Amino acid sequence: MLDNLKLVHDPYSENIYAGGPHGLYMLNPGEHPALKEVYIPIFEPECQSISSGCGYTVSLLKEGRNGNPLFMCGNRDKNTECCDVDSEHIATGCFKLTNPTQITQPSLHLGDSLYYTVSTGNSGQPGIYRSIEGKFTWPPTSTTEQRYVTILGNQSGEPLDGKVYSFYTEQNQNQDPDTPLWIPRVSQICTADRGGSKSILQYRWTSMLTARLFCGDEKEHLLYTELLDVAVLEDEEWKNTTIYGLFKNAYTLRAVCVYKMSEIITVFASNDVKDNTETFSSPRPGECVENSQMLSPSMLKFMESLPEMSQWIKPAQDPLLFDHNVYTHLQVDRVESSTSENSHHDVLFMALENGNIHKILVQDGDPFIIAEYKPFQSRTHISSMLLDHNTKKLFVSSSSELIQIDLHNCSVYGKHCDSCVMARDPYCGWDLETCSANNGSLIQDVTHGNHCLCENDGAFLSFSTLSACMLDNLKLVHDSYSHNIYAGGPHGLYMLNPGEHPALKEVYVPIFEQESQINSACCGYKISLLKEGRNGNPLFMCGTRRENTKCCDVDSEHNAMNCFKLKSSTEITEPSLHIGDSLYYTVSNRCSDHLYAGLYRSNMSRFTLPPQRITEQRYITILGNQGSGPLDGKVYSLYTEQNQNQDLDMPIWISRVSQICTADRGGSKRVLQYRWTSMLTTRLFCGDEEKGLAFTELLDVAVLEVAKWESSIIYGLFKNAYNLRAVCVYKMSDIINVFASSDIKDNTETFSSPRPGECVANSQTLSPNFLEFMGKHPEMNQWIKPARAPLLFMHHHYTHLQVDRVESTKSENSHHDVLFMAL
Repeated sequence: MLDNLKLVHDPYSENIYAGGPHGLYMLNPGEHPALKEVYIPIFEPECQSISSGCGYTVSLLKEGRNGNPLFMCGNRDKNTECCDVDSEHIATGCFKLTNPTQITQPSLHLGDSLYYTVSTGNSGQPGIYRSIEGKFTWPPTSTTEQRYVTILGNQSGEPLDGKVYSFYTEQNQNQDPDTPLWIPRVSQICTADRGGSKSILQYRWTSMLTARLFCGDEKEHLLYTELLDVAVLEDEEWKNTTIYGLFKNAYTLRAVCVYKMSEIITVFASNDVKDNTETFSSPRPGECVENSQMLSPSMLKFMESLPEMSQWIKPAQDPLLFDHNVYTHLQVDRVESSTSENSHHDVLFMALENGNIHKILVQDGDPFIIAEYKPFQSRTHISSMLLDHNTKKLFVSSSSELIQIDLHNCSVYGKHCDSCVMARDPYCGWDLETCSANNGSLIQDVTHGNHCLCENDGAFLSFSTLSACMLDNLKLVHDSYSHNIYAGGPHGLYMLNPGEHPALKEVYVPIFEQESQINSACCGYKISLLKEGRNGNPLFMCGTRRENTKCCDVDSEHNAMNCFKLKSSTEITEPSLHIGDSLYYTVSNRCSDHLYAGLYRSNMSRFTLPPQRITEQRYITILGNQGSGPLDGKVYSLYTEQNQNQDLDMPIWISRVSQICTADRGGSKRVLQYRWTSMLTTRLFCGDEEKGLAFTELLDVAVLEVAKWESSIIYGLFKNAYNLRAVCVYKMSDIINVFASSDIKDNTETFSSPRPGECVANSQTLSPNFLEFMGKHPEMNQWIKPARAPLLFMHHHYTHLQVDRVESTKSENSHHDVLFMAL
């Protein structure tokens, strides 16, 4: 009975009406049982002589006017009757509607006019209709599929200022596979529109203009093109009205975009009409006039072509993106701030496809989920939501239930001040005893959720744990010679012994002890590199103090040994690798403003530097193998690089692998001195070429090394512009084969021996021509492709990856790979 339900608020009381095509119910929040069936005798006079009764289908339901709680239309035997409904549920002021609609369609009263829509799939031409005193205005003829979401309007003080705006989704007529299937639009019509002449647009809109509604991120190439729901925060000043739109894209991802009515008005007020070859000075297309029936035939003919504005309607701020929550409905409330005047917080209530509801704070363009409501006992589909801004109650319906939620239910945040404040709920605050409804004099921090405000309150809970800033940018290192784990951040080093309690102990390694003996200043330093030890030592680390970086082996007593100075400092989170006496390490652009990003090497106080490139790079890992001969050693770095091609259909980030020779000694004094002469790069692909899926930003790498180096397996965690994740698996043998080929991108040179990237005994003697070519950063034509189809994760934001291989107990030479992925 409650299927396809629409909820309507009685503007003159607290009553809520819940109507479906086959039933109407009234909810009085203060009564029990709250839900009562209501019957409105719309067709009573016509059907008194018919034995079959007076049943009808409710085809339109909206809030009342002129002191009446309700306005509704009923359809019976292809006849549609519309009436005001008074508080005694008596139909008054009835009139016939020639073009019936459906109860879920939006409608609007402005003065004596009823505006309503028909979407494709219902009876009648899709579009926006008007009924006024028995006269009707029809939409333009269109075969394009349209789905209407809402109607907004403003009568204004002047007769030619009134406008009505409809928001809808339309099927894209451009069938190019690169274009979206659906596009969102806004149309504008004048309330003064009386239709055209007898020969052109009679009884049809003569003022209708349309414009594209954009939701997305132009810089990140993100598009959300199917409008699902709209919520409006009306302002006394009409142009300051705020409109929230819920969208989805082809990946079924959701976004909320926020628009200002002033921007919509500005777009339609411009004279920039798409593909306009006509010249109209006054009136211009879409301009409101006293008598539209007197417009010139050329103007009416032009308006018959459904003109569209060249300028799109853009959101007022960046979109709110939701990557793994499938929302279906949207309501919004504005709560005045208790901490500052003339300030407010916008709170979204968004229905999930499982029947739950998220209460979301919009703060500086970022969504923060305050709470999740579970109004129904079991999983269900929410058919309608209605927010009463006065009583602060949210009404939610399914196909069988109608539930009310008190937005001031602050007891759910517990009995302590800190949990109340950390909830960041604008409706709630701490009143020194309980978490209570906000009355303007409570302890509250909606912006940051700072529980330190509770320190003077007896209900404050203290936390005994390591300072968050001490463990920021943490790196974990395993002692290869024991079970100990070292946890290091820039400002602290800790050792974990899994067999002891308390397990975590702070460790201090005196790297700069000798320098401090002749300098009274403190010998503290910042840890800039941390990795597993070598030659029986548990740890290798570097520290930076006053722009000087020193690296040491660290023995089991935590003494610094075999120290040397590092010319170019790095950050603790950057990857590094020991091969023989050489330390390979990376610098990403995010870590340094004065060093070039790339792969560095330190060997016995000698250094090799990366190419001088200004492209932003983020390094993820380094792999290496010494090889059996002096010219067999290779080092591979896996990283993400900013794409130099900034076309809208190109990804912002691309993933790469570079290869260098361990025998590389740099170039001659004139070309590439102290820089790599063997570096080759290539693209690292993760995705599904047949389905057009690409994940281009590498986040993390986990390696399963085996005795036979080329049989090693590499797992890569990627994301794409829509924040979706994928894991791709690569074989080291495939990487080696790509770099072993001579197929280099855009190569017009001919080098027979050595070929570019080939390891040589003395790179300093390579020809100037060869060195200049290698200085151009040659890239392989062939991409490195995964060994199998990607693992796709549509609803989880993974950030880190580790992998383990477990031998099978059922068959020989078989195993299971197990991933551990951080959310």
